[in-house]
Amino acid sequence: MKKKPVFWIILVVVIASIVALAVLGRRYFINMYDGSYYYAMVPIDYDVTPQRQTGGPTNRFSLDMGYEVRFELSAYTEEGEQRTLIFVAYDLDSEFNLGEDIPYPGAFLRINASREMVLGFTIISESDIPERALEMIRQGN
Repeated sequence: MKKKPVFWIILVVVIASIVALAVLGRRYFINMYDGSYYYAMVPIDYDVTPQRQTGGPTNRFSLDMGYEVRFELSAYTEEGEQRTLIFVAYDLDSEFNLGEDIPYPGAFLRINASREMVLGFTIISESDIPERALEMIRQGN
């Protein structure tokens, strides 16, 4: 007769564990992949020279990782809330096409960013930026 309470205790623990994992998984997904749009402008004097990137612990074992340009920009929501976003544009060769592979100095960007990372960016025209965000960009640059 003591086996029935043990069964129910184990069942409750298993169900509680599944619910906890589902909640944590959903929170992880939202933090990593649920993005919001931010707007930014690459400063006119920003260095967009591609830098060679290698991987591995030493040069002896390094891998060719191609070229990248690292961006660290002040970006703004439609309401004008500021956030610093860091992201990398990369390619396997040094033949970056300004305006296609990487943003050029003076380019306006719509950046999709989650709480944890930048998910992507698009080069847009100044007229596509919401008024409040554009006002904040002009004040910041």
